[in-house]
Parts: sequence; structure tokens; C-alpha cells
Amino acid sequence: MAATTREYDALVLDRMVPELDGLSLLKALRAAKITAPALILTAMGNHIK
Repeated sequence: MAATTREYDALVLDRMVPELDGLSLLKALRAAKITAPALILTAMGNHIK
């Protein structure tokens, strides 16, 4: 995980990445004491018909 080897001003995470989605990654980073602000993007949603 690159975020554990360098310091970043902010993180941009994708919610829909297979295997380790953005929320799981953020949880792991917070457990590793990485406190950079995070923006989580997603294409998830409901289609209005």
C-alpha cells in the first residue's frame, strides 16, 4: 500500500474496486494510523425510472 510508505495531503479512493474497496482500504489505513483526509468516489446508485 503506497499510502503507508509516503505521506499524502489527501487520498482519493474508489468505492467499487474489486477485492479491497475504498471503504475497506480506508479502514485499513486508519488502523495503520494514516490520518490523511479521504474522498471516496462511487458509481453506485439507484437508477430512477
